[in-house]
Amino acid sequence: MQVTAWLAGRLGAAARALVPRAWHRSTRLARQLLDKCDGRVLSGPFAGCRYVSGSHGSTYWPKLLGTYECELHGLIEEILGRGFSRALIAGAAEGYYAAGLAIRSPRMEVVAWEASPAARELLGELLAKNGVGDRVRVRGICTMSELACELGNGADTFLLVDIEGAEAILTDPARLDGLNRAELLIETHEPFVPGVEALLTERFAATHHLRWIAPRPRRVEEIAPQQVAKRFHGALVQLMDERRPAGIRWLHLRPR
Repeated sequence: MQVTAWLAGRLGAAARALVPRAWHRSTRLARQLLDKCDGRVLSGPFAGCRYVSGSHGSTYWPKLLGTYECELHGLIEEILGRGFSRALIAGAAEGYYAAGLAIRSPRMEVVAWEASPAARELLGELLAKNGVGDRVRVRGICTMSELACELGNGADTFLLVDIEGAEAILTDPARLDGLNRAELLIETHEPFVPGVEALLTERFAATHHLRWIAPRPRRVEEIAPQQVAKRFHGALVQLMDERRPAGIRWLHLRPR
């Protein structure tokens, strides 16, 4: 029995030696942050949102930390400040934006489309946790006809599109006139759909002010660094990493 325990201990030590020290720290930090967060988003525009235990199509920790897509935080505050009565979200995943916008803007009606049944289940759980299920309508695949019905003439509407390379199909103002008056935020996937950035620029240059937003490396300062001991700062940056493919950008379109 003693030999077995000794051998297990030695094997465990050997296995730990093969794992980079930063990974050990990431694991320890994750445990600490789970206690600190208590299931709520820690920072950012949706700080305090009660979150679910997983994410769909993106990394989980940036959402719980509140650093997810932090390049957009200022823009999200602008959108909230404009007081839109409706937000349409094509590609809602588990609902980070759908729930967050509904929480921050109690007068806003939200329609969230998500193709994945598993993601929609998480989305329903997230809405229930935060008491906003009555103001967020959840749908499946976002078709052109459904979007046209919800968009109407586009006035007083914010549209967020993140549909993994199919953005050019839905955002065609020649087919959806309401897009000419709506404010849009589109995640573009130029590496996978070459030419989509030029196409969207051509479509909206006459009707909207265009702003391209590029991802940037994460820094400890994205959240209050005093919340984390200095020896864990490297691990914190690792947890913030969204593993976003190179070349992905966002296009913000505000009507002229």
